[in-house]
Amino acid sequence: MVYYAPLKTYLLANWGMGTAPDGEWFAKPSYLGFWTAPQPWGPWTQVHEDVAWTPGGDAGARCYQPQISPKWIAADGKSFWLVWTDYQQIDGKLPYYAFNTTRSICKKSK
Repeated sequence: MVYYAPLKTYLLANWGMGTAPDGEWFAKPSYLGFWTAPQPWGPWTQVHEDVAWTPGGDAGARCYQPQISPKWIAADGKSFWLVWTDYQQIDGKLPYYAFNTTRSICKKSK
C-alpha cells in the first residue's frame, strides 16, 4: 500500500497464486488486483482486477509480490511503476526468479 499523493488516496496492489486443482503452486497465471481507500484502514474499493496476470502477454508468467514504488508515481497521478517477481519455467527448468518493473497507466473511472 502507498499513499498516492496526486489523487490524495491510498493505493493497494495484491495478488493471488494461480494453483492447479491438485493444489500445485504457480500452475497457472496469478491474480492481480488494485484497491483505493481514503485512509489506510479503508473502506477499500477495487479499481482493477486481472484474473490471469500475464505482463507483456507472457503466458508463462507466474507473477507475485506486486509493489507500487512510491518514488515512481508520476506527479500528475496518471502513471506509476509496478515492481514484482516472476517464477516460471525457462527451458523447462524451475525455479527461475526474475525482478521486473512495468509502467502502469491510470485511466479515469466513468
